[in-house]
Amino acid sequence: MKKILSRLRMVIRGEKGLTLTEILVATTIFVIAAAVAFVIYNLSRESFKKGEMAADQQQSTRVAFDELCTDLRLAGYNTNPMGSPVLPDEQIEGAWDTTITVRGDYDHEDPSLNSTPESSLAVTFSTITTGNDEIVTYALGKEGWTGGSSIKIYADVADSTRDGTVEEVTIDHVALMQDAPPYVLYKITLNNDYATYGTSSFIVRQPVADNIKSMTFKYYDQNGALMTAPGGSESAKDTRSTIRRIEVDLVGMTQHPDPKWVDPADSDPKTRQYRKFNLTSDIIPRNLGMKGIPDIDLTAPSTPTGVALCQGHCEGMIVKWNANDPNEIVDHYMVKFGTSPGSMDDVRETRNTYIFISNLMTGTLYYFAVAAVDASGNRSQYSSAISAVVKDDVSPTRTVPAAVDSGSATITGHDPSEGLVGRIQLSWNAVSQNADPLACDPGSPTIRDLKGYRIYRSTSSSYTPGPSYLLADENTVLASASPQYTDWNVVNCRNYYYNITAVDKCGNESAPWAAAIQGKASSAIQPAKPTNVNANRIGPDRIRITWTPVTQDTATPPNTIFIDNYKIWKARIPTGSNPWMAEYTYIGNSSTSEYIDTGAEGQSEDWEIYYRVSALDDCPNESDLSDPALSSCPFDGEISIDPPDGSEMATGTYTITVSVSGTDTYTSCNLQIVDQNNQTVYNEDRPGSPPYTFSWTVTIPGNYYVTATVENSSGCIKTKTVTYNVVPTVPCEITASDPVYNPTKGASKYNSIWWKIANSSGKDLEIFKLVVRLAEDRTQKGKKLQKIYYPWVEGLSFDQQPNVVYSSSGDTLPASVSFNNDPRPPLPLGAEYTALNPQKMGLLFDKPLIVGQLKDIVEVVYTFRYHGEPSQGECDLRIEPIPE
Repeated sequence: MKKILSRLRMVIRGEKGLTLTEILVATTIFVIAAAVAFVIYNLSRESFKKGEMAADQQQSTRVAFDELCTDLRLAGYNTNPMGSPVLPDEQIEGAWDTTITVRGDYDHEDPSLNSTPESSLAVTFSTITTGNDEIVTYALGKEGWTGGSSIKIYADVADSTRDGTVEEVTIDHVALMQDAPPYVLYKITLNNDYATYGTSSFIVRQPVADNIKSMTFKYYDQNGALMTAPGGSESAKDTRSTIRRIEVDLVGMTQHPDPKWVDPADSDPKTRQYRKFNLTSDIIPRNLGMKGIPDIDLTAPSTPTGVALCQGHCEGMIVKWNANDPNEIVDHYMVKFGTSPGSMDDVRETRNTYIFISNLMTGTLYYFAVAAVDASGNRSQYSSAISAVVKDDVSPTRTVPAAVDSGSATITGHDPSEGLVGRIQLSWNAVSQNADPLACDPGSPTIRDLKGYRIYRSTSSSYTPGPSYLLADENTVLASASPQYTDWNVVNCRNYYYNITAVDKCGNESAPWAAAIQGKASSAIQPAKPTNVNANRIGPDRIRITWTPVTQDTATPPNTIFIDNYKIWKARIPTGSNPWMAEYTYIGNSSTSEYIDTGAEGQSEDWEIYYRVSALDDCPNESDLSDPALSSCPFDGEISIDPPDGSEMATGTYTITVSVSGTDTYTSCNLQIVDQNNQTVYNEDRPGSPPYTFSWTVTIPGNYYVTATVENSSGCIKTKTVTYNVVPTVPCEITASDPVYNPTKGASKYNSIWWKIANSSGKDLEIFKLVVRLAEDRTQKGKKLQKIYYPWVEGLSFDQQPNVVYSSSGDTLPASVSFNNDPRPPLPLGAEYTALNPQKMGLLFDKPLIVGQLKDIVEVVYTFRYHGEPSQGECDLRIEPIPE
């Protein structure tokens, strides 16, 4: 290279010329140097261009952001200096996530602008400080103002004066969804020329900055809580009034992308290669929520005129009047009323020029008067009272509600794929008009006396709504803004057809629909099984089965359902068998929670009757069978049998009496007697009510088991069993002879007697009862048996006898001595004491017996039994007197 440069210098100095090779090398060097210089130049130029674009983008975004923040800080400034409570102007007229509309006295310091057009607008209100051009909206939009969405605000802007009535203002082409940047930031105001309202000239747009990617707002209330953007509707006015802090975020972007750069924070492929400039600020407009203090107003409004009444609504009256002059700034009106001019004590308030007063007495004359109250609380004089009778909704002012629009009624569950489990939901548009509105009704004639709705239901599509189909009435389904009703009493998979009518307070009902609409609940879940199953006999062949209605299915958690179909199952099994293992037979269905089995078998102690129940819907889903329920048969009363249990009797004929104590109605009795060999010897029925008597003849001695079975009117039975011991009936086998009287005073007076007793049976006997009767006349009264001696020892006097078997100082004849109850054992009379070898017995009385005046002195009855054998007998022995 050095040689080439040396040669070049020599050429330049005029020395020897260059060779061809040297010329080519030199040219190449110059070309390379020029290329390098060009690249350096381009890099420098591109860097300068990027810096210039970034600076322009930042400057444009910064200027726009400063203007936006300045206007937001002045939001609400001097908007209501007179403190009017009815001025409709809002400090924030609209608040969206990406757009905002504020109002402020922005030209307050400009003497040429602060009264134009404000001074000409202040007629209804004493002071107006903001013109249409001071209602400012900041929004993004596409260049050329195309596409986008519409926003609406409501402001008093369309009249020559501020009259307090707001108008709807629509601003089109607003980019509420900022998904296609870049955008132009527009500052939008309204035209002060109210005549342009409704035309394209009414919306005035001024571009503030271009190449904006996004703009967002966040709103906070006085407590610092983040709010949901309330928008611009009138219904959100109160919400907008609570805004106290606004957070604004504005993002600008370069005009052109940078192909060698990617924004890592931007996920949108359309904007990732654009450089961004983001500005955020918290703005607290200090005028938000502030208004002026009104001047003291002591002037009352004028008395309202044109007061009139409109009759025709049930239990109510419409009162209407002319509006006061707007300059009086009337805040509201007061209407007083009563049943006489001197007792109009009830008062209602309204901001309208009419009012509907409800809950009045039909057929009663009422008086009404109206007064106006301004914003300062000054009240006018009441108007003169006018009166009218509250009509009973009869012609010519009778009104009937308009029909419910069947096209607006919806039913959740009309399609099986959409059906709810166990319920059908109905909803419909509220009725707001009468079929024939009253001509005198002010404003928008409406139904003012609607009480509610009647809902009719049938399982047939072709039915005429009437009382038999009424599901719910106006006392249940009351009038509301969004009426609805949930029918819970529906069987899954059953079609139901509904019709809805409107009813006013007079009971006037609207016309029904031409065709009912269908609803159906659906389910694939089986119902829960019935519980608390009870079975009770109510007749000889009738049993009532009851259970708790099924109201839930087997889902977890369970759904509420309605069931009106139950299947009843029955099993008759031997007493004591396991009812869970029995085979049950289906016997019928019931639509309620009760079933009468009219083919029930009679009551038996050997068999039991069990019932089970299942629940079934129309899908069909059937529940499991209920737990088995034993049929019970209640019997109130206790059975008694006479002769009682354990009686001992001889062979012969007896009357057996069965009695019952209790409150039931008893219808029959069966008496069955079984001998000791388990053979039935007697079986008789007696119909009717107790006591029941039976005649039984027994000829064979032994043990007998007597069972009485009593049945009540329900077919329920009760039994009682007693045991009898029957012994043979034998002839009298005891004889007495040779009475001996012992006198104590005179030849005819005696107080003692003894005789001989013989046993003619050939067996050993026992005397276990002795009855002594004195056959006396009036002369024998007062005699008492003192002692019985057995055996009597012949040759000894009474006071010497050792064998006293009975002693008493108080018994009066006749005397009865039961030896088996006495401390002493029965008296033995062995087989050896025959007539040839008799035993002896003696009696002692307290007074002498007058023998000459007696037919018979003493009658003695012996009750005996064979020793060691279950038999008994009786002997009547008469002791004959000795003639005088």
